Amino acid sequence: MIKKIILSFLVIFSLNNCGYVPSYKNLNDTSFGINISNTIGNRDVNNLLILNLNNYLNVQRDKTFDIQISTILTKESIAKDSSGKTTDYQIKIKSTFNINFEGKGNTINLTETFDYKSIDDQFKQEKYENTIKENISKIMTQKLVSQLSRIK
Repeated sequence: MIKKIILSFLVIFSLNNCGYVPSYKNLNDTSFGINISNTIGNRDVNNLLILNLNNYLNVQRDKTFDIQISTILTKESIAKDSSGKTTDYQIKIKSTFNINFEGKGNTINLTETFDYKSIDDQFKQEKYENTIKENISKIMTQKLVSQLSRIK
């Protein structure tokens, strides 16, 4: 027990003295606004992304990003049983965010995949797929906001 406490103090003091700075220290600096000028691709995913970005939309701030969103959603069979029935699927969402800020263009490409087992009940499977899309769009939104907060 004492060894753990001593080790903890040594790690804290060594990190404090070596100039360590957390990578995501300034992520709370989200004082920017977003204007979405165009959306292309899967309507459901685009709507989920816009819904998640709602806190930043059309807000007048010092920094305002004009963004065009392009998404591609694919659902592929990745495993089948001996009768040829699909047992595993993969949902892949590719999003491209074309950003215009102060006359400068920037592109952020994000790709997220999720593998899951097939469900016999079609209604439950569609509901599960919608939940997957929502979760992936939240992850993409967090990554986009993180990238936008780093642009100066």
